[in-house]
Amino acid sequence: MAEEAHVSLEEAIAQVVARMVKITHDLARTKVHDELDWFRNVLVGILISTHQNYQAVLEGVPQKPTLACWGARNLLELRVISAYVLQSLDNAVDFIDDLAADSRQFWENIAKVGRFAHNELIAEMRATAMREDEPLKSLLLHKATEAEQAGPGLDGPEGELHKAKQMMTAFGVDPTRRPKQGSAIANEVKESGRYGPRYKVLSKLVHPTSLSIAAQTSAGSLDELMPMISNEAQADMLAIFYAIEEHIAAHGIGWQPSVSDKSP
Repeated sequence: MAEEAHVSLEEAIAQVVARMVKITHDLARTKVHDELDWFRNVLVGILISTHQNYQAVLEGVPQKPTLACWGARNLLELRVISAYVLQSLDNAVDFIDDLAADSRQFWENIAKVGRFAHNELIAEMRATAMREDEPLKSLLLHKATEAEQAGPGLDGPEGELHKAKQMMTAFGVDPTRRPKQGSAIANEVKESGRYGPRYKVLSKLVHPTSLSIAAQTSAGSLDELMPMISNEAQADMLAIFYAIEEHIAAHGIGWQPSVSDKSP
């Protein structure tokens, strides 16, 4: 008992993190009914992401403030997402439906990137050719024409886009659906007061804003912020893990409505 009293806060948190990693591994290996597999995977994915981003905060706080803010911002989003999917079965289904919408958007934009890069390459080859003498000029023009005729080669992305659209149809998801934004999810679980200002602060430091760029030229300018970032990230990590742990203890791997959720 005396030894337990001398355990530091850092050691206690490390023990919780170790328990989270073990539960994540156990959960991933647990056999579940096919109807529950999707929900189990959501929980495992949230736990893995939580651990990865918490480690990013721990690594970033000493010398990489941008990395710490990046991990902290992701933990903030994971906190509201975990609260959302654990709140009700409908919410969990709604969140997993975003997978199809995310996939559609992802492959749509991969295709756009491919087309843009292809056209840009052709234009650059022709512009370069105009600056060169023969025979390089003719060679570049020939290669540009060949590339233009061949097209951007998007069979892979377009095939994946087709699969994503098929998935949306198969699961009855609106084909025009857009993934729910973090702010909307926070509002659904009444976390806007926590989410809004913190997300704005962290985003200002993660993205290349005037503020974050200026911070790069002033060594130690974000040092005073790091204890707050660390504490909030720690609180988010604990909230996510305990919520999932308590859910599993109460319901197992699945989601069953509590008495308060049932219709009168």
